[in-house]
Parts: sequence; structure tokens; C-alpha cells
Amino acid sequence: MFGIILPNTAAEVDLEGWVLCLSMAEARAFGPYHPDAVMLGLCRRTAETLWSTTQAVKAGKLALNDIDVCTGFHPLCEWCDHADGCPKFTADPITDPALDQALADLTTLKADKAILDTEIDDLETRIRQFCRRAGKDTGWLSTSRFRFKTARVPGRKTLDPARLRAALTNRIGETEADLLLTRATTEGAAYERLTVTGLKPRQTDQPFP
Repeated sequence: MFGIILPNTAAEVDLEGWVLCLSMAEARAFGPYHPDAVMLGLCRRTAETLWSTTQAVKAGKLALNDIDVCTGFHPLCEWCDHADGCPKFTADPITDPALDQALADLTTLKADKAILDTEIDDLETRIRQFCRRAGKDTGWLSTSRFRFKTARVPGRKTLDPARLRAALTNRIGETEADLLLTRATTEGAAYERLTVTGLKPRQTDQPFP
């Protein structure tokens, strides 16, 4: 349709992969990442192992308990639908209806919070748009119960560690730059992170809210 002529083989295609990292203040691109024969070979060997293991289990030649599982963190673990039954994440059962209800309430409250945050953002956007159209000299507007206005707030300043390290390296050398950045780097206190996932209800259970 567009008159584009593509090469006959993938080796003739110039490909670049980029990772786009987004935050509330900026977007940064990391790359480029070019096709890598070693990584491609690793992916193919992994796919072959998965396929052959699956076929062996289906044929009864290998038991599920004999399958090797990934140790440590793996990027796919958070997206896997079978984490609840995976040997890597075996959980200790607790019989506590009160705790189970507390977890259900927490899940519901978090879902409600997400909905409320969206509604708040929508309302604030509508009111800000109204203030811009009103164009009062003082900026203040009032209703029978509220006074309100909008104000232009400067964007948040952030420090680019990569650019700072490059500038310091040019001035004082790589070793001194690393030592200086290490001394100036602080680490926050460790904290506990609660992770809750909903289990598939058993036949005797009520549907998970």
C-alpha cells in the first residue's frame, strides 16, 4: 500500500529496540538495543525446553513434581496465572475467617480508591478548565459555599544521575566521580510491602469480591 520494499531476510533489516522509562515528571529512552545472536539462541533453547517438558508431562514420562522451577526473580512471574499453584510460591494455609475478610475488605477498598482517584481527576480537570475560561483578574472565584482558584505551579526539578556522572568524570576523572557520588548517595529505610492476590474460589466458597 505504501510502496515500501522490505528485504527478503531478517538479517538485512536494521532493527533497534528501545526501553522507554516513564515517571510523573519525565520520560527517558534507553538504548538502542540491537538484535543479539546469543540472546536469540538463549530464547530458542528456553522455548525448546518448555515445549519438550510440556510434551513429556502430557505423555506421562515426567511428573509435575519433577519439573525444575525458576529460582529467584523472573520477569514473567508477576504475570503468570498459575503462581498460586507454583512450587516456587507455595503458601502456608491459615484458617482465619477474620483475616480472610480483612484481605477481602482491603482488596475492595483499593478498587474503590482507584475509582475515586479517577473521578477526582476528572472533576479537578473540569473545574480548572472553567477557571481558565472565567479569566478573572484576582484569580479567585466563589460559589455560595466555596472560594476557589487555580495557580501555575513550577515543574518538579530532578537530577539526572547519568549527566551528573558524565560531567564529574570530565572534571575529576572516573574514579573520583564514582567516589563522590557514592558518598553523596543516601538510601531510605527498608519497609515492608504487602502483596495480596485473589485466589480462585473453591466450590464451597463464595465468589471472591
